[in-house]
Amino acid sequence: MRARELLGCLATAAVLLAPAAAGAQGAAPAHDWSGPYAGAHLGYLWGDVDYVEPDDPQFGFGHGADGLQGGLLAGYSHQIERIVLGLEAEGGLTGAGFESDSAGANGYSAVDLDWTLRLRGRLGVAFERSLLFVAGGLAVGGVSLDDTDPGFGHDGATHLGWTLGAGFERAVGDNLLLRLEYLYDDYGRKRYDIASPPGPFFPSYEAEVALTAHTLRAALAWRF
Repeated sequence: MRARELLGCLATAAVLLAPAAAGAQGAAPAHDWSGPYAGAHLGYLWGDVDYVEPDDPQFGFGHGADGLQGGLLAGYSHQIERIVLGLEAEGGLTGAGFESDSAGANGYSAVDLDWTLRLRGRLGVAFERSLLFVAGGLAVGGVSLDDTDPGFGHDGATHLGWTLGAGFERAVGDNLLLRLEYLYDDYGRKRYDIASPPGPFFPSYEAEVALTAHTLRAALAWRF
């Protein structure tokens, strides 16, 4: 799914959910979603890497990267009737990447997404012990680029971008929260400087990497 299509889907969901919540009447919800919470998440990440060398664009390629991703999260929710507003921070490690022997257009570049951080706002609608929500905000990713040819070096960079997602959460008892969600992250483009041995590329050459990623994950949290 392209980022523009995803944005349209999430915007439509938010528009549809808000009137439903505003018009809901009757008994108070059976569960109060307000308060702080903390927990862990685990899922699968798949994405697209766009690699180019600005001085020689023929050395460029697009390639998929995928792997497990997991980490910790913490946040705070505030409920107003059936509307639930929140702010959430999270961090995690990933095994997403690819080795140089599968790079396609070149055989020497290996790319890894090592870690991720997100700071997201959440907007949800509560249906007693169930919560449908959309979320979006800041996405940060640590990426490493390695030239695996003998004598060449590697470099790392912190990518700064944005994230959007949607999910379903279920309260079990008064404190336990179970979640399933999808996230789309655009980490933007960064430039890397790769050290080179004596030769035509000495002392280094530049490369640029852009990364987008999809994540489907489950989370378990405890509300305090």
